[in-house]
Amino acid sequence: MAGGRTFAAVLLTAAACGGPKTVEAGEGLPRPDVVLACIDGVGVEHLAGELPAFAKMAREGVVFTAAHAPSPWAGESLAALLTGVVAPLPPERGARAAETGPSDDGPPTLSEVLEHSGYRTAFLPAHPLHLSAALERLDDGTGRPRGFHVVLEAPGAATKAGATAADVGRVAEAWLRAQEGPALLVCCFADPAPPHHLYGDAKAAGLDPAYAGPVTSGLSHSELLRRAPSFAEADRARLRALHRSEVAAVELAFDALAGVAVDRRTRPPILAVAGLRRPALGEDGRYGLVPSLAPEDLRVPLLLRLSTGVDGARAPVGATSTPVSLVDLYPTLLDALGLPARLDLDGRSVFPGARSPERTIVARTGRGIRGEVILGGGD
Repeated sequence: MAGGRTFAAVLLTAAACGGPKTVEAGEGLPRPDVVLACIDGVGVEHLAGELPAFAKMAREGVVFTAAHAPSPWAGESLAALLTGVVAPLPPERGARAAETGPSDDGPPTLSEVLEHSGYRTAFLPAHPLHLSAALERLDDGTGRPRGFHVVLEAPGAATKAGATAADVGRVAEAWLRAQEGPALLVCCFADPAPPHHLYGDAKAAGLDPAYAGPVTSGLSHSELLRRAPSFAEADRARLRALHRSEVAAVELAFDALAGVAVDRRTRPPILAVAGLRRPALGEDGRYGLVPSLAPEDLRVPLLLRLSTGVDGARAPVGATSTPVSLVDLYPTLLDALGLPARLDLDGRSVFPGARSPERTIVARTGRGIRGEVILGGGD
């Protein structure tokens, strides 16, 4: 990145997990940028290891070791993250429209709140399904999810294979550099999502081996899709190595993007990294993005690093095992920015000092499988 620094190469003072008061200390400073990276197809264990930018966030920010996706489908999790509301189960097949009640768009989205607070907002999908899933719940009739000024397009994002992490990162960097005031950027990365159902297409397209998914795993399509517990350890090792290389590509792109956010403004940015769903890499004979409401399959990484206060004071940081959901990120960011709290969300702020009512953490879906699971929390 010419003339800039990567996130891993700069030292920021983190003010995390300290509640709104740590932000109020910085009153009068320009509001920070908010960069949210949503990664499709990672589990908690997949961001550990030799990934310096994510490791830096883990050291100097907050790591939620018991974070859960609100759905086994990435699109539903993404929409829930942006709205702070877990999608209701759809009506049973054959139910009359009158029984479903009137359409309700729900409370304003995170992007709408920040838009009305003077932020420029952009959504950058890496795959057609990311955009279509967001529009399914957030369409305002413009072809953009509600509250977003623009939907950015990375090369390849409209194809079945999706855009590479590097291309997503380059488009995100260019847009962020062009903004004059505070910006909200929500970008999706799809590299760790193995295109197991597109194996033949990916091979025929002659994709770069770094992004060809199962093409480089050494397994045939039928072997990858089998559900019997017959994967050999060598098979699982190849899949894990492939997945690590793809996560590393995302990490490099995020590192450069975060460096742009650090360099362009006087106040350090708020950075968040969230996994949208966990893949199966040969465990129990499963491979790929297999939908499951099992609690262990819903655990995803969630890293959060907040802006500094005016005095540079360092608030508590580290790992927390308190059960949380991705829907908690929206109200947490409102606290971090000193914006009014919302009590009409399923999520609640995860700051220790936040006075949000307790609630039950749930995940649910009616797509492919139908059901709901309770993951923790109170009434």
